[in-house]
Amino acid sequence: EPNENNPTLKRLIEAVKDMQKESEKGIKKLETPSEWGHHYSEFKGDGLGAINKLLETKKGFVAGAFYKEGLGDIDLVWGNKDYGLEHILKRREKQAKNQGLNEQQAKEYALNIAKTIPEVIEKGVKVERNGRMAIEYKNIRVGLKDNWKGEKLPNHWVITGYEKRSENSESLYTSPLITKGETLPLNSNEPNPTTNALKTQEPLSEQANAKKLLKEQHAITPLKEFGTNYPEFALKPKEALEKLLQEKNGQVAGAAYREDLGGIDFVWGTPKTKDSNGYGLAHILEKREKQYKRLGLTNEQAKERTKELLKQIPEVIEKGIKDNDYIGHATIRHNGIEVGLSSQKGNTPLKNHYMITSFETDEKVLRELKTIGTLSNNYRDGINYSTSNLNNPNPTTNALKTQEPLSEQANAKKLLKLESEKGIKAEALKKLDFDEIKKLIDESPRTGSSMTILGMQNLNAEAVEYIQKNHKRIAVEKIEPSFAKDLKLKYPDDARAVIDYQVINHILREHKNLAFEDIANYRELSKQANETLKLKDNQNRPVVASFNQINGFFVVVEQVSNAKNELMLKTMYKARENYKDSLIYKKTLAKSQNSN
Repeated sequence: EPNENNPTLKRLIEAVKDMQKESEKGIKKLETPSEWGHHYSEFKGDGLGAINKLLETKKGFVAGAFYKEGLGDIDLVWGNKDYGLEHILKRREKQAKNQGLNEQQAKEYALNIAKTIPEVIEKGVKVERNGRMAIEYKNIRVGLKDNWKGEKLPNHWVITGYEKRSENSESLYTSPLITKGETLPLNSNEPNPTTNALKTQEPLSEQANAKKLLKEQHAITPLKEFGTNYPEFALKPKEALEKLLQEKNGQVAGAAYREDLGGIDFVWGTPKTKDSNGYGLAHILEKREKQYKRLGLTNEQAKERTKELLKQIPEVIEKGIKDNDYIGHATIRHNGIEVGLSSQKGNTPLKNHYMITSFETDEKVLRELKTIGTLSNNYRDGINYSTSNLNNPNPTTNALKTQEPLSEQANAKKLLKLESEKGIKAEALKKLDFDEIKKLIDESPRTGSSMTILGMQNLNAEAVEYIQKNHKRIAVEKIEPSFAKDLKLKYPDDARAVIDYQVINHILREHKNLAFEDIANYRELSKQANETLKLKDNQNRPVVASFNQINGFFVVVEQVSNAKNELMLKTMYKARENYKDSLIYKKTLAKSQNSN
């Protein structure tokens, strides 16, 4: 047995203690460097959320904002003009102004650059050159450092730079990631030939200038894959639509234009086949016709209604409000109608930046419909929802009115609604095999009311692993409307419980006693909880925290509501303790607004 009075042993013990103290001091110092400011820990693992937060506060940092296999956690720091996100923004603004953009345009260009960082980190490859680490994707490089002033970082990496590689460093080039096309042709792979001319010309109105540039530059270059281009219909969305409906092939590159999006292509595309999910107007027409026929319309009536429906697209594009759903995709909303856009076809970037991919309406519009020839209020089967122009009379309805008494029409509507609801329940109860589950996950839109419902019984451990490894996002089930209303979700009748790969990564990384199987049960745990508390997070969003006591352990499921009419899984954790004795419960209870 060691002798405590042994001087050699005592010196060794003291030396070890000193080393531990020094180590602890060093770690403490680096966990929150004073230069970095406030730590927004709630955005760990949420790269885009972290960027938006730092853009809003213009200070602070998020440790572990990103995670990359082979690198570990990556911090995002606001910094100042010499380092961090502010440094990146300032450099990009200066670059844009040197190429002829005004101050506002340069700022918007820089902001859009910053918002591509998550996709570069997610899809890019790790590259090390001359002792410097970076992640590269297409023509973009995000620089990383694993130290701060010579000291190793606990989270291993911090973002230090953002570069776009090109042969001519004096010209601005764009990546298909950048979601902006304005005076500068950010969606062109060539230098801007009109920059010098713009500096000497008299100012034009922004719209006229944008249209002029759209015509003059490569922005209206069509893709061969889309077939014949009808260039005479560029910037004429109504005529372009009529032409494609008449020809049933080809495209109109730059058929429409918006200042906040740039050029928008109209593409005829193809219906769904065994080799393709389908795309373009043909795909939208096919879905709408199928939908109307299910509601009892004849083939001819369904075709006519669908054509009328599509004629609203130009108005929605012109008057609607744009939302960015996720990188490379956008939605324009007008009077409850949504037009979905994509900036790439498969892995091919689009020269005109956006192509129409979907057309749908929300529950509010559906509730306003008064005719049997349109959708029932609660019709939902995982396809987009659409309606014809609500301000125009429906010829089908008028015909129906002359054929049957009003009471029979009312009964028909009621029956249609019941049949629709019955169909939903039957589909929701269907148990899928793994190949069917994968197909459903792959084909579902990532956001919006057209997301396919997977069903709780199909969210098993294999499905969770597939979502994580393939960077997917899926709606698990619909939320009870009264509960959705309590969470102040915009359309409670169509609110969805959603899970995505980033939160799965976060849970597995931060809570190693949880597995795919545990995550697969999160909805059941949330609904059968011993106690559920509602509170607000740091972004003032409603959060639901559900506490379960199971075999000596307590399991917590946190879900957060968002602006997309969703209740998103936020995190899960498990510990051996009575949940009411735990610190997390006491803190949550203190913050909660009410409990069940």
